[in-house]
Amino acid sequence: VSQVIQFILQGLQRFDRYLIIVNFSGLLLSIGNVILVLNGQNVLALIIWNCLLVGTTGFVFVLTSRRLLPEFRLRLSIPGDVWRTVLTYAGSIIAYQSFGNALLLFERAWIVRNFGTDSLTLYALPMLLCFYFHGLIHNLVIVLFPVVNELLNEKEKLLRMYRTATKIIFAITVFFCLSTVITGRTVLDVWLGYGFSDRTYVLLVIHAVTFSILAITIIPWQITESFGKAKANAIMGGTWFVIAVPLMVVFSQTWQTEGVAIARLAGVVVFLGLVVYAENWLLGLSSRRFWPKVIVATGGAAVAASVVEMLIMSVGGNHWAALIVAGTLGAAAFAAGLHLMGFIEEDEWTVLRNLTPALKRTAAND
Repeated sequence: VSQVIQFILQGLQRFDRYLIIVNFSGLLLSIGNVILVLNGQNVLALIIWNCLLVGTTGFVFVLTSRRLLPEFRLRLSIPGDVWRTVLTYAGSIIAYQSFGNALLLFERAWIVRNFGTDSLTLYALPMLLCFYFHGLIHNLVIVLFPVVNELLNEKEKLLRMYRTATKIIFAITVFFCLSTVITGRTVLDVWLGYGFSDRTYVLLVIHAVTFSILAITIIPWQITESFGKAKANAIMGGTWFVIAVPLMVVFSQTWQTEGVAIARLAGVVVFLGLVVYAENWLLGLSSRRFWPKVIVATGGAAVAASVVEMLIMSVGGNHWAALIVAGTLGAAAFAAGLHLMGFIEEDEWTVLRNLTPALKRTAAND
């Protein structure tokens, strides 16, 4: 329910308020969970804390939305034309969310039923890291790629914003995936205990690729919805489900939970078709001209970053300090490589320079 209210802030371009509330809520959730566990509380206490915090956050969103949009009211009486519009558009959204939830439930149930709850834990913990990355990218897209609906009739501006945001998201995703492969074992060992990576590293890599594909399709997903083509997202979600579920059954017979992860990845690959659809059919952007340059530039930067990270990890050992140094210097090498390759063009730098002042002006209007 609170997500409905959150979209009011996004529609008003009040990303400052939205991100403050979301991030502060996430911080409270983490701190509360740690305190409860350290005091010997059980899972039920964690669930209650989660529920209370979500409810409180929803109430804060309501108060914030009403202050920024005074005409906002909750009513039981809804005009018929509004019902028709909402059901036509929302039907596709409900469909792809249902496919996603059904896939998640089947995946969890299949692992527990065939391999036990311990295997589910080993499967889900690496996925949690990748899920957090996906959430980070989602929030970043909200800031980098706002007000799509307002630019539907200004294709040139929309294309420029799309190219800029897509390049940034793709570069961040490539660096995340690269760093996961290089430092993943150390991350798992220092986070969950030494030796943990022996059982979960392969799963982490597979999940990283899966969620990387999902991350780079967030913007095309948003484009299709803004153009009123949410049905395409529903089709992609349904195709993912139809492909992944049978493959989970087949692959798990040989590769167990790793087979389940591979099946999920195989289904996600179809989402790349959404990129082609959004660019070539909705935006009029030639994918064949756009992506080769992006891939070559990020590839060169990735080589530089991988050399730096592997050298540091080879001498640093399994320690947080090595991870921090490797991540920092690897990111610096990656950014330097992108700059040398001319990754961001001049008109795209203009978009980035204009973005921060625009957000500041929005905040000043409060």
